[in-house]
Amino acid sequence: MRPNPTSSRAPLARAEPQRFGGAGGATLARVADNGSAAARDRRGRVTLSDVAADAGLSITTVSRALAGYDDVAEATRVRVQQLAQRLGYRPSIRARHLAMGRQAALRCAVVSLGLSASRLPHSAYGPTLAGILAGAAAQGMDVQLAAMDSAHPAAELAGFVAEDRADGILVVAAGALRASDLQPLERAGTPYVLVNRHLGHEPGASPVHCVTPDWTGGTSDAVRRLHRLGHRRFAAIFPRDSAPSSTALDHERGWHDAVAALGLDPADTPIVHASGPLSETAGRDLARRLLTDGLPASGEPVTAIVAYNDHVAHGVLEAARELSVAVPDQLTVFGFDDSVSRYLWPAVCSYDPHFYATGERAALLLAGLLHGRPPGGDSPARVMLPLDHVCRASCAPPPHV
Repeated sequence: MRPNPTSSRAPLARAEPQRFGGAGGATLARVADNGSAAARDRRGRVTLSDVAADAGLSITTVSRALAGYDDVAEATRVRVQQLAQRLGYRPSIRARHLAMGRQAALRCAVVSLGLSASRLPHSAYGPTLAGILAGAAAQGMDVQLAAMDSAHPAAELAGFVAEDRADGILVVAAGALRASDLQPLERAGTPYVLVNRHLGHEPGASPVHCVTPDWTGGTSDAVRRLHRLGHRRFAAIFPRDSAPSSTALDHERGWHDAVAALGLDPADTPIVHASGPLSETAGRDLARRLLTDGLPASGEPVTAIVAYNDHVAHGVLEAARELSVAVPDQLTVFGFDDSVSRYLWPAVCSYDPHFYATGERAALLLAGLLHGRPPGGDSPARVMLPLDHVCRASCAPPPHV
């Protein structure tokens, strides 16, 4: 067996989470009518003055009505509360703190779109959530979880915002995320940060605050490492979705960028897509086809396969074992996520995206927004964390090199 190339891996400090609010699910509610004639502040938010003007009451009376004071007539309280909801009014964080003597902790909601609560402990989501909890605790934020397993995320977000259950929101999405999904947050002026998602691939979408692993850079690095080892015919197994996530698109961009920069023949370095959900089984079936039939364009044998994640890499190992293809002597295998790769046989070279650090940085970014300290001034911040290559026992030069 050939010796494996060495690589370094930067350790990350781990902080134990200290505080976690009760879990909550969003209640579907009618989207607030934000198209009224009420004037807005410079961020587009409906203010207390706007509600008072529409109600024909003083700001003091409206404030006490919304706070539920019993020195305001019940009919007036109900009318003001209904008007505030119709206009889409939400009290500012500063006003809420002043009203409560600055004793109120900032409320951070982790909203998972298209992702049930039962899936959160698994794979990327568990470490990400742990990082969010640690970052939020360090900033004195209370955290609640709202799992929205829905095909209509905008409607559920609108209901959540209408209930005024959070000062800021961290958005975790299982699949693709579109700018239209986030419109309720934009209309309400609610600070939010995307976690492991961005809108950079959506034409016309405005930049938003986000923290993501650098999937593009990591995938390009995988291609370059294979090239340095001497591989010239290799393939990637990636998902094919009608609405791909930014993560999937980042992987593909990184692959194509590196192939072009190195002058490799795209026919010798194809991306093979799964026809259905990308799983261990799909990885095994696609790898079996590659190892049996060769490259789709030429039939030439592949000497390396890059899997979209470690579970797909496990399927690649199973196919190689079934076909008596030795890893790494006859086939190099790379994975992503570094979730189970160390437990496979042979242990798989993978890329650690530091999900814990991603969640922690997202919580810190949101805290800065809530405290009026955005990192990039008025420009949305996109924080990209580099991936670390973790070299194990599944990579080697191709046969006869």
